[in-house]
Amino acid sequence: LFYDPITTPACGHTFCRECLAMALRAKPNCPLCRTPANIDAQSHPVNAVISHILQTHASQEYRKRSLEVKMEKKRRIPRHGIFFSNMLTFPGAKVHLHLFELRFRTLVSRALATDRKFIIMQRDVPVGCIVSIDTSRSTADGRFYIEGTAESRCRVDQIRFEEGAHGLECGEARPIVDQMEQQQLPPDEKDENDNDDDDGAAEEEEEELEEKKPPSDSKGDGESTSASASASASASASASASDGESTSASASASASASARASAVGTSARLSAPMTALQRAIETLQDTMTDYQFEVIRRVHGAPPLTDPDRLCWWVCRVVDNHDDLRLACLTTDSLLARLAVSRQLVILGCRDARRRWWIQTFAVGGVLAAAVAYALVGNFT
Repeated sequence: LFYDPITTPACGHTFCRECLAMALRAKPNCPLCRTPANIDAQSHPVNAVISHILQTHASQEYRKRSLEVKMEKKRRIPRHGIFFSNMLTFPGAKVHLHLFELRFRTLVSRALATDRKFIIMQRDVPVGCIVSIDTSRSTADGRFYIEGTAESRCRVDQIRFEEGAHGLECGEARPIVDQMEQQQLPPDEKDENDNDDDDGAAEEEEEELEEKKPPSDSKGDGESTSASASASASASASASASDGESTSASASASASASARASAVGTSARLSAPMTALQRAIETLQDTMTDYQFEVIRRVHGAPPLTDPDRLCWWVCRVVDNHDDLRLACLTTDSLLARLAVSRQLVILGCRDARRRWWIQTFAVGGVLAAAVAYALVGNFT
């Protein structure tokens, strides 16, 4: 059954939008008669007549087909064209490319026709970044000048050449999610929580015992028997109701306590490495001149001191050497490890800045000394 049908203008054949888009990625011809079909399947208008007929005379089947297509899109891992670079790219970086090879021109054309995204990565590294194209400009001979932003990391699998793409390689982009690193509460906080829970449990037991006590009045044998039976029934009913309420209350309290404990533990674990990294960045700023740090601010932006994830990527972009540590930051899925490696990168950046300052000072001093010596020798002669 057709879903979202579109008709090729050259030969008049009708296909599903997704099916025709997949076929045109392999070869820009009609799948039936091989007539050149130079259309954009994602933006081509739907065939209103066929769509109306399907929704009118096969409404249930069309709705079922629509649900199947939507579920298939959710399960499908996106495939993007790959641009192999010699440099590491990190989330948040600005990407400026001048593309003239036929395969990369095909990459940009496909990206602009779909979701405006492609993958940039090194050849021997299985992790890259998804780049979103912000602006693009083409020339008369087919070249592209593009500007984009690296959005997020991804692990690239199933890399292979696409048929009819002039040597373009595509891969499946699987997003990398950091592990949830939690820490248990400190022993003193644990003891306080345990004591509070014990006190609450003792109070609940005392209330239940008071509710379950039988009445003390006794008038007669029959009346006392019926009164005791009714009292016991009401007491059991109230006890069961209170048990259910206490169980639900304790369950919600335990869930909120566990969520609070996990949040407190995570923030406690991140506070120390974040503070150390912020101090290292302050040292780096003191090591550099005001002009150098202002240039860094203009190119990479101000350091996001409150966001640990963005702060790590800012450090990786600023310290542009020590590729082994930068690669470790890019491939790890542990935020704590990335914070520690980023701090090491900043320390090495401070050392390199000091070394660069001494080299520049000695170089300038040597040039001045040579100029003075030349002037003295020239005056003497």
